[in-house]
Amino acid sequence: MGLDAEVTYTIQKNVKTWVGGHVYSYSLDSLKQPYHKPLSEFEIGLSFVLKEKLTIETELFGSGKRYAQNNANFISTDVELDPYIDLNLSLNYQLTDQFAIWLSGTNLLNNTYQRFYQYPVQGWQVMGGITYKF
Repeated sequence: MGLDAEVTYTIQKNVKTWVGGHVYSYSLDSLKQPYHKPLSEFEIGLSFVLKEKLTIETELFGSGKRYAQNNANFISTDVELDPYIDLNLSLNYQLTDQFAIWLSGTNLLNNTYQRFYQYPVQGWQVMGGITYKF
């Protein structure tokens, strides 16, 4: 069972903000824990458009504790994964109706965490590209 809530508010024509959260409860028949499933998540974001060409969006999000199974040496033990917080930022510049360029930064807080057991996320990353609509 889960409870999801999100509130979005348009401050002005070109400025939007949102906050959301998710709380989950699991009913298990044969497992001890809901492996790789978060018990809670949250997100806070802000998006604004400058001169109808440049869109800037940022989002802070995170997850509560999660559980995983460690099967090393053929012995199964439960592992608790730490909660995490992360920050992303993206820029999109619309050159024409069909052509845009974008830049995106992820994990800007450079946090070290595992979203899934033994799969650490990368440190901060920056990516860019072009978009063409036809």
